[in-house]
Formats: sequence, C-alpha cells, structure tokens
Amino acid sequence: GAFAFDQCTKLAHISLPDSVKTIGSNAFRLCWELKSFTIPRGVTRIEEWTFNAAGLTQLTIPDNVKEIGYRAFARIPIQSLIIPGSIKEIGAIAFWCCYELEEVKICDGVEIIGRKAFAECKSLNVIDLGNTVAIIEEQAFEEDVKLTSIAIPPSVKEIKWKAFGKCSSLRDVTVSNSTLIDEQAFDYIHIKRV
Repeated sequence: GAFAFDQCTKLAHISLPDSVKTIGSNAFRLCWELKSFTIPRGVTRIEEWTFNAAGLTQLTIPDNVKEIGYRAFARIPIQSLIIPGSIKEIGAIAFWCCYELEEVKICDGVEIIGRKAFAECKSLNVIDLGNTVAIIEEQAFEEDVKLTSIAIPPSVKEIKWKAFGKCSSLRDVTVSNSTLIDEQAFDYIHIKRV
C-alpha cells in the first residue's frame, strides 16, 4: 500500500510476485540502498512518488505498465532509460532531477511527454523521441544542460512553453514545419524546419 517502505533507507533488495497489481504511492520513496527493482507483471500503473529519490541505478519498465504517475521516478540515479510504447503519457515530473540520466529512448506508442517529465536531468545528452509523440508539455526537458541536439519527429503536433528552456548547450534542433511551437519553447535557439 501507500508508504509501505517509505524512507526505509537501508532496504537493499525486495522481490514482489507477479500477482501484485498495485504498488502504492510513496511505497519506495527515499529507499537509497534499493539499486534495482523488478516491476511485477501485474502492475499497470506506477503511482505518484512511488520511487522518488530511491537509489535505482537499474530500471526496466515492462510493457504491462500503462501509466507513470506524478514524480514516480524523480531523483533516481539511473543512467539510461527505455520508455515502452504501452505508456501513452509520461506523467508530470516523472523523471525530474535524475542527474545521472544520460540517454532516453521513447518507444512508439507514447503520445504525451508530461510537464517537467525530464526537467533538470543535468547529464541527459541523447533523446530518441520515437515516432508517435504528439505533445511535449511545458518544461518537459527544461534545464537539460548537456543536450546539444534534438530531432523532433513529424508526429509532434505541439511543443509547449519552455519545453526545452534553459538547455544552454542545445544548438541543433530539427522539427517539422507543421509543428506548433510556443515562442519560448526553445529560449530563442535557432530551429531548423523540415
């Protein structure tokens, strides 16, 4: 349930059976020693704050997961991440402040990248947006200071306010002529339209 192992700072390993359907909000928040976790096949939603500031360095999100809640994986020390296409929307602040995160692959099927979903990921320099993302919400990648280039797929219909704001190293942006871009989405970085 909710807060089940919240702040169990010495918890290093736990295994849950595939019969588990729900992991409550804040369940593993601040479990600093928890380096890996296998999400049970029965779980379809990662609740709000579930792994916030846990020690996860290894994370596989299986395709049974359909939703990632608010701040579910914020501040974890993971380096690479694959978001399966079973997830239609990446929740707000879901991976915020994952300082070690260098690479993200978003698989086909994902349609919305939530507000601040990957904001302040200070090491993020490779983003593959796949071919189905339609909306990049406000501040989704804000302050990702190591990001130097991004190719926005033609599926993206709208890039909202400050989606790539304060990405101080971002120099190369390729985006479709048909994509609606908020005037401050890129902090006035030159955008190449195709």
